[in-house]
Amino acid sequence: MSLGLSAKQSLVAVTAVLVLAYSFTMIPTVQAQTPPRTDVACVIFSQNGLHVGNKHCSPVQANDVHATFSGQCSFQFSSNGQLIGTRVLCPTGGVNGFTLRWDTTSGLITHFTWTTNGNPVSVLTVPSNANDFHLIAQSVTSFQWSLNGGLIGHAVTAPEGANDFEGAIVILTSPSIPDFPFSYSLIIMFVAVAAIYVAIRQNMIPHFKGF
Repeated sequence: MSLGLSAKQSLVAVTAVLVLAYSFTMIPTVQAQTPPRTDVACVIFSQNGLHVGNKHCSPVQANDVHATFSGQCSFQFSSNGQLIGTRVLCPTGGVNGFTLRWDTTSGLITHFTWTTNGNPVSVLTVPSNANDFHLIAQSVTSFQWSLNGGLIGHAVTAPEGANDFEGAIVILTSPSIPDFPFSYSLIIMFVAVAAIYVAIRQNMIPHFKGF
């Protein structure tokens, strides 16, 4: 049994809409965006416990810091300002710096290495949950941000008389970017098909026989 002319026209119209809806599936699926980093490390020089100079915060690409000093020194980790672990004396034998690295997701310090003229000498165990540090030395001379050991920018010279160096890593509050698991094109196609089906069932398309 064949359909009348008007029914065939309706069928062609429905088919055209379906083809148009399907063409939207050629649109690439929306990819989940990578949320921006929210970690920031800030350091400041001090003299006998009193801050001198400005606070310096890390560039977005940094994940470690290298500092230099001279003379005898001691070092202490802390967590949110509370001292943890034990204060350690700096190694002797020419050690004049350290490199400290943090996790960019958690903001926790993960590695600490004593250095001599920039070369690694020995490793200091980092306590759990450490996210601040404090160095006391005869003289603190400079620091420089780095990425996986590769220096970034220029070294910052300590103010005259500085003999402390402290810093903290903080995770800033930032809304996450949710994943969108479906393609917009599939949603458009689904809505179009559903609308056509409802229209046919309610006889909104004339001369088209319902199912």
